[in-house]
Amino acid sequence: MAENKNSFLIYSEWLENFEALDDVNAGKLVKHLFRYVNDKDPSPENKLVEISFIPMKQVLKRNLKSWEKERLLKSDGGVIGNLKRWHPDLYEKYLADKTKLKELLIIASSRKASHTDKNIAVNVSVNDSVNVSDNVNDKNKYKSILLSELNSDDYEIVSNLHLEVAISFQKLFIKNQSDAGIKNSSLKKAKGTWVDDIRFMFEIDKRTKEEFRKVWDFLSKDVFWKSNILSTKKLREKFESLLIRANNEKQTTNNQSKIANLSDGVTD
Repeated sequence: MAENKNSFLIYSEWLENFEALDDVNAGKLVKHLFRYVNDKDPSPENKLVEISFIPMKQVLKRNLKSWEKERLLKSDGGVIGNLKRWHPDLYEKYLADKTKLKELLIIASSRKASHTDKNIAVNVSVNDSVNVSDNVNDKNKYKSILLSELNSDDYEIVSNLHLEVAISFQKLFIKNQSDAGIKNSSLKKAKGTWVDDIRFMFEIDKRTKEEFRKVWDFLSKDVFWKSNILSTKKLREKFESLLIRANNEKQTTNNQSKIANLSDGVTD
């Protein structure tokens, strides 16, 4: 576990991992889990514990990476914001994890300030501070706009891809509610903050378009989850579990198809 991180998430879906073991091995799995998150570098006591812990370990690693990224964004928010504004090429390298932030800042500081930059520094005043605040408020205005009325061209931070994905899930959630008998869905009033959740999943959690497609398809079919995931915030929270289930479902379908083909061959 990272420094200053004193907690971790345990998912209800992990019950299946424990239920599949007898009480003795389930207890060993619990011990192994807590030793792992406390950086004890444990070795599994047997193969059953090792296999059962694999999916948990993958989730814990992904959550730790997301936590570290968000912590860095919060602590270095101003620095990263300046990097994005004045050095977009370096900012892209930061998002892609190609170069450490400290190295990027050294590169940025070594670049010669432009004439415009110098003027900005010289002309700082109370009015400039007010203007900056106004600009920040304008940039964040999208958060209060209905998702269905949001235009990515009006806001630099709103990517067309992120907006399309957010709207796609909004329509899916509304349809799922409609299938459950809820016609006047409050989800139609979803705001631009949904775009932020999708952006965080792409940029911080490193989700891919293919993973979004798999989860979208899974949520359109699964009776339980389609009624429990009704916002992008909840989607991000449960994304790992949903993706695992979607992949397992696909694997099961493929196996059944192979068995069916084998049966046809035997019959013929």
